[in-house]
Amino acid sequence: REELDREMLALVTESPATAAQARQPHPLRAIAIAISLPLLAVATYLQVGTPRLLLDSPTPTVVEHAAGEAAPLSVEQMVARLQQRLQAQPDDIRGWLMLGRSYSVMNRHEDARAALAQALKRAPENPDVMVGYAEVLTTLNNGSLDGEPIALVNRALAINNRIPRALWLAGVHALNQGIASQTLVFWQKILDTTGLDPSVRTQVTQAMESVRSRAAEGRVSTQGTG
Repeated sequence: REELDREMLALVTESPATAAQARQPHPLRAIAIAISLPLLAVATYLQVGTPRLLLDSPTPTVVEHAAGEAAPLSVEQMVARLQQRLQAQPDDIRGWLMLGRSYSVMNRHEDARAALAQALKRAPENPDVMVGYAEVLTTLNNGSLDGEPIALVNRALAINNRIPRALWLAGVHALNQGIASQTLVFWQKILDTTGLDPSVRTQVTQAMESVRSRAAEGRVSTQGTG
């Protein structure tokens, strides 16, 4: 959440020229946030058998001063500023993605879906948008990736089969189907990603160890395509 705060602060205070240059997000920039948050739920999933992508309940957060501000900006104030920015610049895909992610952290999941729907409408072939939308749909569907969420994940992977967030979700879906071997294949590809955040690497490794343990106990299938 702290990293999200910093990204939000930069986004709502940057100049239009800077915003234009940064319109396309770096492919690894959000990995630590976007993967580690759902990874935090893997222990619960492995115990109860239902994948959950629910984020931690937010606490009121105040971040560093923005340029020219007399007082620090709260998350709510930054979200309000981003909303205003998007009214003036509705084609800012990066902004819609940030707004959707922020709403998710605030547990405003219907608002997150609306924001990401705007991004998908404007960039229907953007794999990052597909994955973000799949994440929020999964949350709203009580952790189920069935239907549109997994279809979006598969579309994203068809465009780029090395997107860590998409690989994570595909692995979760395979595990929910009881196919541990396929899960391990997807998650191994995350570990093969160049420049992966060390904390994410550790969490993925631990998740894979848990899956192997379940498979050894016969609680999930070791068979599958993978």
